[in-house]
Amino acid sequence: PSTTVRRVGAAVCALTLATWAPPGCVVDDGGEASSARSNRVVVRAERDGHAGAGAPVAIDGPIARPATEARTVNARVVAAVAPLGSVPFDGQVLPLVSPDARLVATQVGEWPGWEAYLGERGAGPTLRTRIEVWDVSSSPASRTNLRSPLRGVMLGRSCDAEGFLVEENMPDGSRRIGKASWGTGEIRWLVQDGRVNAFGQLLEGSGGGGLAWSARDIEGRAFDLVVNGTVAARGGEASYLFPMVSGERDVLYVLAALDGAGRGLELQARSLTRGRDAGSVIVARRKLCPSNETIVAYQASSPACGAVGVVAAQRDAGRPPGLLLFHPGVGRMVAFDPGRGQILLLQDHSIAGAWAHDDGGWAALLTTPDGLEHQRVVLRDGVWETLPVARSLGDAYVARATADEARPFVLIGPDPRDTRSVRVIGMELVEE
Repeated sequence: PSTTVRRVGAAVCALTLATWAPPGCVVDDGGEASSARSNRVVVRAERDGHAGAGAPVAIDGPIARPATEARTVNARVVAAVAPLGSVPFDGQVLPLVSPDARLVATQVGEWPGWEAYLGERGAGPTLRTRIEVWDVSSSPASRTNLRSPLRGVMLGRSCDAEGFLVEENMPDGSRRIGKASWGTGEIRWLVQDGRVNAFGQLLEGSGGGGLAWSARDIEGRAFDLVVNGTVAARGGEASYLFPMVSGERDVLYVLAALDGAGRGLELQARSLTRGRDAGSVIVARRKLCPSNETIVAYQASSPACGAVGVVAAQRDAGRPPGLLLFHPGVGRMVAFDPGRGQILLLQDHSIAGAWAHDDGGWAALLTTPDGLEHQRVVLRDGVWETLPVARSLGDAYVARATADEARPFVLIGPDPRDTRSVRVIGMELVEE
């Protein structure tokens, strides 16, 4: 990837990401132009049965319309915040927050480089990379003393109440995935089979450490999609990258980097309800942009990192409106609802987001260059619509949802005093 593309990996470090898009990517699926400033987009979803079985049939999805009636205007949103202090990080990878909002895992030391982080061939061990756990239950934040120090491993993309994922590049070129304990740092290795196993994602409601990840042979190029040890989609014409989950327990999302005539990056929603065949059935798919570079997939998937299960845990919210991700084709955050085949454009120039739920329904907490903004979405006549945004904070923080009622969000943002640290803030929303 070019130097410009490499610099857009981490949300807090690169708020210029909001105005950046790979050349040729500002197009909508199906060849239809899509304005980056319009909240109106025609969705062309594709659905099929078993992966690889026959040609998918293109269908017209619903239109995502902006709501303009006076009764739907978003209420003023007040954010009650509690500064928790600063924690160090490596300048690229944002910390993970435990579901109970008490701890954060942060990658420190030497940034391992994009080759290592993206699982590229020839990437070696990251000996100067470390992970620390910080207690943010009170201010100021304080580093915990782990019985098993975490050295030479990279911070993963997912965590739960038990621990957080880590990944380690081995001297022979392979890579393994483990889960480190929040309390001790002890790692339980989940996948170590001599392949390059990367981009691990914990699964909700599966029990016993359910996991999805990408895997390839050491000398291979394309990644398979693996769900709980079974290959759900074989890499070849497509390389399957960065599996993701939202608040649904029965849907797994993955980004497919396509080669050949259909070259580009495709978002796929796959069913998790078929036992050992979990992940093999595509329920909806969507082309995002013509670029199939791994760094672009990383950029798109970054907002989906975090603790699993926390959205549904908040006030019994149930199913959210879909997956929140950064759409590289239109340069903003979107919500993808696979059941309706709909992509909903959210606030212009937004680069990260988290779902929030209250008595008024669902809203996205969006990171923009202007600050943290609250945008409610409503379901009307079977179609999701957006309301005008309400400013929550004037600074551009990234929101991580938690399962703690007193502190349902932990915000992570730049520390103006130290570029190698991030500020951590607890937040609760109060709607007036």
